[in-house]
Amino acid sequence: MGSAALWQVAGRGARVIGFDQFEPGHAFGAGHGESKIFRTAYAEGPEYVPMLRAALPLWRQLEEETGRPLLTMSGGLMIGSLDHYFISSALRSARDLGLLHRVYDAAEAERRWPQLKLQPDEHVLWEPRAGVLRPELAVVAAVDRARELGADVVTGVRVQSVVDMGDHVEIRTTDRTWRVGRLVLAVGSWIGKVLGTAELPFWVERQVQVWFPIEEPDLYHPERFGIFIRALDEWSTWYGFPSLDGRTIKVAFHHNNGRRSDPDQLDREVHASDIEPLREIALANLRWLRPEVARTQVCMYCNTPDEHFVIGPLPGSPRIVLGGPMAGHGFKFSPVVGAIAADLVVEGRTAYDIGPFDPGRLPALAAV
Repeated sequence: MGSAALWQVAGRGARVIGFDQFEPGHAFGAGHGESKIFRTAYAEGPEYVPMLRAALPLWRQLEEETGRPLLTMSGGLMIGSLDHYFISSALRSARDLGLLHRVYDAAEAERRWPQLKLQPDEHVLWEPRAGVLRPELAVVAAVDRARELGADVVTGVRVQSVVDMGDHVEIRTTDRTWRVGRLVLAVGSWIGKVLGTAELPFWVERQVQVWFPIEEPDLYHPERFGIFIRALDEWSTWYGFPSLDGRTIKVAFHHNNGRRSDPDQLDREVHASDIEPLREIALANLRWLRPEVARTQVCMYCNTPDEHFVIGPLPGSPRIVLGGPMAGHGFKFSPVVGAIAADLVVEGRTAYDIGPFDPGRLPALAAV
C-alpha cells in the first residue's frame, strides 16, 4: 500500500517522501512470496468489487509506465460445496454484480482441469478475470516509478512514531525528525508500534507458503490452470497458483492455525508441523504433484476484528491517513488504495466509497 501510495502521490505532482525500514521488495512483511491472487468475484463482500474494477486498469497502468509484467490473467477457480460460505458468497457476488463466471459440477470440472481431484458433490466457480500478481516486482516497480516522478525514498530507516501536530505531522526515526504536511501510514503489522499503543484490535498472524514440484509442468502453466481457492472445512480455505517457473506450484492455508506473532519476533523458520498438513491436503486434491518440498517462505497477515480493511483518516488526526491494515487479503487492491490515499492527502477527499473501511468504526483507534 505504501509503494502504491508513493507512486500515486508523486503522479499528482506533489512533493513526497517514502520510508521503508527495509528495502522495497523485502521479504519481512506481507507483500512477498512470488505470487498473490487477483480476483473479482469477491466473497468478502460486494463493497470490494468497485475497488477491484478500478484496480485492474491501475495495475495495467503501472505495467505500462515501468515496462514490467506484474499481472498474468490465468483465471480463477473457487472450489467446494455450493453451500460453503466462501463459495456461495463468491457466486452471489458474481451473479449480483454481473461478473463473468461459470459453475462446473465435479465431472465437468475434472474434464476441463484434470489437475483437480474433486469430490462428487463439489463444484468449481470459474471466473476469467482472475490471475497472478508478482508482489516483490510490483512494489519495486511502484517505488522506481515514484522516484522517476520526483519522489524521495529513505530506506533502511525505521519510523519510531508519527505525531499529528495540528499544522503538520512529525515522522520520528531513530536519528531524525521529519516534518510533512500529510502522511499516509501503511505499515501493516507494525501499526501498533508506530502509533505507540498495544491496545489496537489488530493481531499479527504467521503464515507459511510451500512450493511442491510438479510432474506435468505443461498442465500447470497459467494458460491451462488458474489460481485456486478451495474450501477446507466449514470456515477455512486453502489456496494455490499455477506454475510460474515450470517446475513447482505454491500452496498455503488461509487462516488455518496461524500463530499470533510479534512482527519483530516472527518465527521465520518453517517446521515439519507447518509443512505436513499442507503436503497432505495438496497431494489429496491435486494430481501430478510430488511430495518433496522445493522451498518455503514465511509471511504475515495483520488481521482486523471484522476482517475488513482500514482505510481513511486516523480519528482525531485528519492529517494522518491509514492505508491498512488490510486483514490478509489486500495486495490485489494496492494501486487503488494508493489512489485513494493520494486523493485524501492531495485533494482532501475521494470519490471511492470507503465508508465500510472507516477507521472510526474501531473505537480503539479513536483513543490513540
